[in-house]
Amino acid sequence: MTTVEATRREPANSFDEDSLHELKQFLANGSAVQPESEQSVSVHDNPFAWASTQRQLAATQYEKPMVGRTNMFDAVLLAVVCEGHIIVKGNPGAGKTETAKTLGTITGLSWNRIQFTATLMPEDITGAHYPDPTTGKWEFEPGPVFANLILADEINRGNPKTLAGLLEASGEGTVTSKGETRPLPNPFTIIMTMNPLERGSRSVYDVPEAQLDRALAMYDADKLRGRGQMASVAARALGQPVVAEPVFNGPEDVRKLIQLRRQVRLAPELLLFIEDIVYAFDLLESELVYEPAERAARSLARMAQAVALFDGRAGATAADVRKHAVPVLQHRLMLKPAAAMDGRNRTSADVVREVLNQVPDPRLES
Repeated sequence: MTTVEATRREPANSFDEDSLHELKQFLANGSAVQPESEQSVSVHDNPFAWASTQRQLAATQYEKPMVGRTNMFDAVLLAVVCEGHIIVKGNPGAGKTETAKTLGTITGLSWNRIQFTATLMPEDITGAHYPDPTTGKWEFEPGPVFANLILADEINRGNPKTLAGLLEASGEGTVTSKGETRPLPNPFTIIMTMNPLERGSRSVYDVPEAQLDRALAMYDADKLRGRGQMASVAARALGQPVVAEPVFNGPEDVRKLIQLRRQVRLAPELLLFIEDIVYAFDLLESELVYEPAERAARSLARMAQAVALFDGRAGATAADVRKHAVPVLQHRLMLKPAAAMDGRNRTSADVVREVLNQVPDPRLES
């Protein structure tokens, strides 16, 4: 097996002082991973503590109807705060639809579910122009994608043309019809689900790498489940389901969380650490068809900020980067057949863990 011990330069935690000073100056003058708005969010005396408390209150409400599935809630809420989208792989019945519905109730965000099939067309998602019977003019009728939370169910059953239609929405947050571009609601997050491929089925398609790379992270639904789900099952069987109550005051509160996430500090040493992780996959190119690129680094940075925010901290750490590194990176690489069939049954997630084990943590200034 090829290892990632060789590096193009010294690890980030032994980077020379001049280089670190230059990077600090660059960040001070404005960087894409620094706060995107200079306007501070004053929620309480300690806005980061407010964010952590809100997450805890929201998780408590989510647990009422969805006992034992807080990990699923965290995955979606992190995606919302990171202004990204997630993929959830797993069998039907894992609570994905209920998660979107419940999170919509808790946050006050609008939500829609789109069931992907082989006959679904892009206009069925984005909307289209139709003639107004009273005026005769062609008017745009928005599709179900015009909501804050979108559950795109079984995207691997959608035909390539329809998946291409989802690219603009997921990548740009807009929909274009007849030359006119319309913004989607803010915030906007897609929860894309993929069920296991059925042997011999002609109704499933390979999801393009470009679509996969749009996702902030990919999770296994089975690994997001916890104990205690029988309480929810019993309540529903008795006709007494528990309903979550709102915690946030609609999209405005969620946008405050997003602003706070942007303000979480990413130390220069931590940015170099993220770069080391992403670069390490280049050293495995003999084993990989493709590997993570720049978007992966941005996703790691945003996810680390969100983890720190919900922990009530104003600065991210290496542990924050590592916490969700596997779901952030595993769908952005593919093993070559020879590497995947070498007798060790390695998966993309295994390769990510190997890389993480080889890259040392940086020494961050206190």
